Amino acid sequence: MGRFLPILEKIDDQGYVKYSYDLLKYEPLKRAYDSLMVKREKMPDFESSNISQNIITSLDCFGNKILVGFTDLIGENRVNVRHLLLFSSDNNGINLEKILSLRTGNEDEKFHFQSVKYNPKTSLLYAQGFELNRVYVFKVKL
Repeated sequence: MGRFLPILEKIDDQGYVKYSYDLLKYEPLKRAYDSLMVKREKMPDFESSNISQNIITSLDCFGNKILVGFTDLIGENRVNVRHLLLFSSDNNGINLEKILSLRTGNEDEKFHFQSVKYNPKTSLLYAQGFELNRVYVFKVKL
């Protein structure tokens, strides 16, 4: 998974790319990427600014699934919801299963999660907030 270019690749045992999957075809990831590109063009000092240079901010793998966290509040229309994308992988490729929309009820809703971890045995999703560094626990069945 690339951090700036959100391409998910499945690699075989010999290290060759078996599938390459462009995540930009999914909202809200596409919206976040487009907004980041606009800011990059408009700001002469973008590279040295406080703006996150990465689209992908966290990953968690369990079984044949991948949970992807990303910077999704870059645009003008800020909604205080954190999104995570859940993908599954099989012999035919990589598939989007679900877009999770999560709320924390505080300042952490304004920024992406620093890290995410899912426990399939308990169906609990742990996410660390960026602003307050709190760990949030969400009951979700993935």
